[in-house]
Amino acid sequence: MKILVYLTRWVANLAVAIRMAIGFGILLMFILLLGLIGVGGMHKLQGSVNNIVLQNNAKLGLAQTMNVALSEQEKGFLYLVLSTNSTEKEEVLTKMKFQSSQYEDSKNALVEMFTLSPPTELEKKIIAAIL
Repeated sequence: MKILVYLTRWVANLAVAIRMAIGFGILLMFILLLGLIGVGGMHKLQGSVNNIVLQNNAKLGLAQTMNVALSEQEKGFLYLVLSTNSTEKEEVLTKMKFQSSQYEDSKNALVEMFTLSPPTELEKKIIAAIL
């Protein structure tokens, strides 16, 4: 308590300019502290955004590639049944082989991504269904 009384008398004896300088100095310190806290928060946020962009979007892209390849193969089966001559059948088979390789490449890349970062329970169920 004595310290507070002494500090109050000391500040009261200071000139107005010095008191204002001390007040603005304290405000400046709070602003700097708040800025540092904000920069730290932005750094944490950047890590989360990188996780979303680099991992989740890449997984989604691979899954979409697999989906497109699978649907193209299904169309290929239909075209194969409907084709009338051997050249059409060969073209369809070539396209189906390419889509099959696209599917396998995407599946392998997706499985590799899951080995790099541990998958969630939902991702485990999806991978099990895909495989």
